Amino acid sequence: MQSYLCFRIRKLTVLTALFLAFTVSLNAQWTQTNGLAGKTVFSIVKAGSLMYAGVSASVLTSGDVYVSSDGGNSWSIVTQGLNFSGIFSLIYKDNMVYAGTYEDGLQRTTDNGTSWMNININNNPHTGVFELCKSGQNIFAYTNTGLAYYVTSNNGSNWSVAAGYTGGVTNDLLDNSSSFYAATYKGLYLSTNNGFNWSTRQNNGLPANPDGSKRLIALVNEGSNLFGSTNNPVNSIYRSTDEGNNWVQLGLTLSQNAYIKSLEKSPGRLYAGVSNVNAVHSGVWASSDLGATWFAVNAGFPALLNVNALLRVDNLLFACTSQNGVWKADINTLTTVEGPGSYTVPTGFSLEQNYPNPFNPSTTIKFTVPSSMAGRNFLLKVSDLTGRVISVLVNEKLGAGTYETKLYVEDVASGVYIVQLSTGEYSINQRIVLLK
Repeated sequence: MQSYLCFRIRKLTVLTALFLAFTVSLNAQWTQTNGLAGKTVFSIVKAGSLMYAGVSASVLTSGDVYVSSDGGNSWSIVTQGLNFSGIFSLIYKDNMVYAGTYEDGLQRTTDNGTSWMNININNNPHTGVFELCKSGQNIFAYTNTGLAYYVTSNNGSNWSVAAGYTGGVTNDLLDNSSSFYAATYKGLYLSTNNGFNWSTRQNNGLPANPDGSKRLIALVNEGSNLFGSTNNPVNSIYRSTDEGNNWVQLGLTLSQNAYIKSLEKSPGRLYAGVSNVNAVHSGVWASSDLGATWFAVNAGFPALLNVNALLRVDNLLFACTSQNGVWKADINTLTTVEGPGSYTVPTGFSLEQNYPNPFNPSTTIKFTVPSSMAGRNFLLKVSDLTGRVISVLVNEKLGAGTYETKLYVEDVASGVYIVQLSTGEYSINQRIVLLK
């Protein structure tokens, strides 16, 4: 879609009063853990004092499990010589670790990885086990053979076929005590008895493919809010407050090739792990307002890092990546949202809220350059929530004063956009809403 934005800039009177607009400071500090460099990791789990990571080769026919005994700082292989296929999923239950493989069934260890045994799900030791989750005393498995959806209440000694489950491809499973959710290619499914029986939700509001399917990829809950990521035709995040009957789209919509594979939470924050094969909108995104706005938190990452899974352990967030192993960050450094009076900028440097807001097709933006910053080069740009620049409105040296621009929009989709005024080390953001 082609967009047309134009502006005119007009200098008004100099303002000397202090005005601080709402802004967001991003101080992400990611570091790569040791022992998994160059590896593709699809899953990670905390298991008592240990952590386990599931590794897969690019062709998926080979893989291994790695263990960390130092809180995820360093990793060592525990399946050397076992010739497992790719490891897709890991769970920890009753002091045992279960590993779902690409074509070697469900593997279990009771001795921290020293030995492994195949847990037969459907009389096929080479079943692919793509998703695992524990719910209460039950384990739920999504497989690629047999009847696909199995549940056990005795750690795998016996399995039953889950009733009422017709969701097709299952991308994520989420246990929330009283409710057990499944993100599928046919929307959200719900179980209230730990995975034995399922029912489809109404899934109103989720984007549909031409065949009517509504693809949910990842899930996380925060209180009564359930968040799900979608893929094809819309790569975005939606929220439901009624267990999946009705959904509303939130403020993160990525490019066509972006894939929101994982969602995680910490108190007051949400995180999205993004994989993107040919663009820069990969890595990790964060929100502190229940998904209304999102910001990339990728400081320390390589330029293009595809994230397959996220896991929070206390104050640490772990990111499993393709061909770059496992990374970690302290959540206190990831997203710091600061309000008026808490973000230090020179007195008088300000970006006012546009008026009107929401707008269509034009709006006025005012900003102020204090005398202490006169002569600097100022950049005023408009971006979408993925960081893609829609238009550069100002890019020149300015003297002290208050300036006004008129923004006209044509052939740009409705949604939330970010206006950023920056010079050198200082920047201020404002959200604007285009409503057609």
